[in-house]
Amino acid sequence: MNLRMETTYPVLCAWCGTTTGQGLVPHSHGICPPCRAALVGIPQLSEAQLGEMPFGVIELDPNGLVLIYNKAEEALSGLASSQVIGKNFFRDVAPCTSVKNFEGRFRAFISSQSEPETFDFTFRFPGRTTKVSIAFVRSERASAFVLVKASTETVRLG
Repeated sequence: MNLRMETTYPVLCAWCGTTTGQGLVPHSHGICPPCRAALVGIPQLSEAQLGEMPFGVIELDPNGLVLIYNKAEEALSGLASSQVIGKNFFRDVAPCTSVKNFEGRFRAFISSQSEPETFDFTFRFPGRTTKVSIAFVRSERASAFVLVKASTETVRLG
């Protein structure tokens, strides 16, 4: 009898970092039930409440135009909301997101009826990179929230 043991790895919540189970792939992420419940509630918040969230909140229309850009996102990116509202997020605000792993995911999400989606991403700002957890959450209108939570890892360049 040949018993083969497979190596398992922890599956982490991409939003809070807690272990949610075990998987066969290293660096696997999902979203835990408490975080999913909290993220699903985001669309019911007022614009003022969204502005005070302790993580980045960006609302994008289906074409990628910025509708909301909160204070935490201003601090993370170094861009004031007045500089980005009405601009195309993928072309004019954060061109580093104009890749399949971000913009492609956003386009697929906005055209589907899927549940909130989370993944890790690295923003490449001038002079530094910042690792973040991203969540896409459908809004009450035909738009989606991009939630940005910075990890503790920021790398200064040159």
